[in-house]
Amino acid sequence: MIGLLLSVIGLLLSVIGSLLSVIGSLLSVIGSLLSVIGSLLSVIGPLLSVIGPHLAMVTPPSLRFKIRQETGEP
Repeated sequence: MIGLLLSVIGLLLSVIGSLLSVIGSLLSVIGSLLSVIGSLLSVIGPLLSVIGPHLAMVTPPSLRFKIRQETGEP
């Protein structure tokens, strides 16, 4: 009787361990994806700061005026 109870408890602990393992794997995958996104953003940021002034020169004056109106910049 005690052996049966211990085997049921062992089975439950095994199932809980498997679930925690799956959750850990999912969190690891999510962490990796976030790391990749962070790396991409760290590359895109400096590129935008380089491209930004060139885009400002190419933007037509009427569109620049409209953007200033919407953002409230002088």
